[in-house]
Amino acid sequence: MNEDLRPTISKLSAPFDGVYKKFESQNFVYSSLEGSDISSEYIGWLNDTRINTFLEAGKTKQDFATISNYVNFLRTFRDCDLFTIKYKKNMLHVGNLTITHNADSQIGTYGLMIGLSDNPLGSIAAIEASVAMIDYIFYELKKDRDVQEVNPANFRALKIINYLGFRRSEIKSTQGYLVFEISNSEWFSQRGIYNHISSRAWVVN
Repeated sequence: MNEDLRPTISKLSAPFDGVYKKFESQNFVYSSLEGSDISSEYIGWLNDTRINTFLEAGKTKQDFATISNYVNFLRTFRDCDLFTIKYKKNMLHVGNLTITHNADSQIGTYGLMIGLSDNPLGSIAAIEASVAMIDYIFYELKKDRDVQEVNPANFRALKIINYLGFRRSEIKSTQGYLVFEISNSEWFSQRGIYNHISSRAWVVN
């Protein structure tokens, strides 16, 4: 998208701590989202009913301004940010993820939006990014639990959650969603199943 066509009223803010971060797994790179990442293709994903059905953003038409405002809102919180998922081989933008945690809580969570949903690369990214983010929540953030809320109609997300070993949680959703969780001890005991997926610690750009 031409920079000159972007609304100047919605400049993208830096992450809360001012630090742009990067994380890597075997095939993908996860980086703090920047203004240049909000491309026409990305905007198209959020307006595509095949992709946005289970996203909050799917309720309204999205453009550079609305996306920037959403990211800026996330970045007013210390423990929440949005990252791009890019394929290492050619830095193709595959999707995005959010990580949310609270310094006063032992719970972390992540969310995925895969734009290339009809591409085999999208399916690979969904699993690999999930494993990498769970590693981050437990190894780096030292949280006790990863808790996920899933719309019961989102069969693709449910398949991933079950594949990764999450179990139903006693936590109740205020939105009528299904709630799943996995503890750090449960994840450590089964992490060997995913040894083909490596991940590295966060590094500062």
